[in-house]
Amino acid sequence: MLTVEEFRDMDIPDSLLLPSGELLAYPEVIERNFFSIRYKKGKPVFQAGGWVGVIPINDKLCLNITPKVPISNLERLVFLSNHKPDVLKNFKRRYSPHHYSSKNLNEFLTDCFIRHVEDIINTGLFKRFTKIEKRTLFPSGKINFIKTIRARGKTNDAHVVTSHYERTTDNEPNRFLKKICLEFSRNPDLMKDKHRRLSIQYILNSLAEVSDHYNLLDAETDPHLNRDNLKESYQDAIGLALILTSGKGISFGPLGATSANSLILNLAEAFEWYVLEILRIAYQNNQAIKVLDGNKGGLDGGKKPLLTPPENILNNQKPIMATPDIVLKASKDDEIRSIVLDVKYKSIDKLPDRDDLNQIISYAASYGASHGILILPANANNPSGLNLIGELPGMKFYSLFIDLNHVNIEEEESLLASRLESLLEN
Repeated sequence: MLTVEEFRDMDIPDSLLLPSGELLAYPEVIERNFFSIRYKKGKPVFQAGGWVGVIPINDKLCLNITPKVPISNLERLVFLSNHKPDVLKNFKRRYSPHHYSSKNLNEFLTDCFIRHVEDIINTGLFKRFTKIEKRTLFPSGKINFIKTIRARGKTNDAHVVTSHYERTTDNEPNRFLKKICLEFSRNPDLMKDKHRRLSIQYILNSLAEVSDHYNLLDAETDPHLNRDNLKESYQDAIGLALILTSGKGISFGPLGATSANSLILNLAEAFEWYVLEILRIAYQNNQAIKVLDGNKGGLDGGKKPLLTPPENILNNQKPIMATPDIVLKASKDDEIRSIVLDVKYKSIDKLPDRDDLNQIISYAASYGASHGILILPANANNPSGLNLIGELPGMKFYSLFIDLNHVNIEEEESLLASRLESLLEN
């Protein structure tokens, strides 16, 4: 596995190149533009794109694209943003459990579990020898003489009690998988998806001869679910099921024991939604502050025309819209103050990009805002904090950095919200 940061270059190993100089890679991966290939000093190099995750290049090599800024709290960022990762359906990787989950991740893990169980059914259910004991006139197997004598003393007939062993699919691993699918079938949110609903019904029909008597509370300590004794598809299905029943999610680190499809993250998108959710949580009990999504209209949206149109404008001419990522509005003494925020997943050395600065200035002017803020991830050159960029009449502009690598990320999130609140109050 080769590791490279987002948007960074890496030399392409000679082993990946055909004699013609072409790259030996999966067509699906090339088409998705997760990375590009260019020449640097006459040598071909990978240039990672704006995606994070483990990307298979071919059957011998994977590319692990890591965030361009330090993020030890990646799982929390994905959790709060409820980011929906891109799924590589034809490629799998290994994951470890993590205590953060989300609706989108839960649905992803559910679908991976379903695919593992379908594979189990198609390749053959696990069978275990089980002792079968019965009273019969036609004995087979081992006769239990003590039980036969007792039975005849009660019934005074010619029956004998015998026992033998049969291989059956009605065993603990299959009962566990069936119980999980039954729980899914009772979840209306999961069953909204037609394909998922049909798959669960197919599994339950295939497990019709398997009992559903299983206590999910015992699953973590059940020795019958020891995955080392089961084939790989069972190991993966049981591993995912245990993650789901515990309410956990998955870690996006490169190592793990449970197989699922490879997930690719768009952190630029996730970071924006993460900051929006931080502020919604922070101000949810503060009636004086409204957190508006600047990318949409409506009651909880902050989108508006960027400019006041001239009086003679045609009615059917669409206005240019202002779409700052977040708009904060605060009411105080019959006055409403506004702050516009643009969230940029960028690692900067000094001042923000000129284009980003021009954009936040135009938004602040359009909204009559007292402050325009660019929110960025902290790095070695820019630690967590609020930095004044400059002023215009009636407006101030700041860079606000959040440390995504902070040992106490919840404390850092609260600090970001309090810094913004202090600007609204002053």
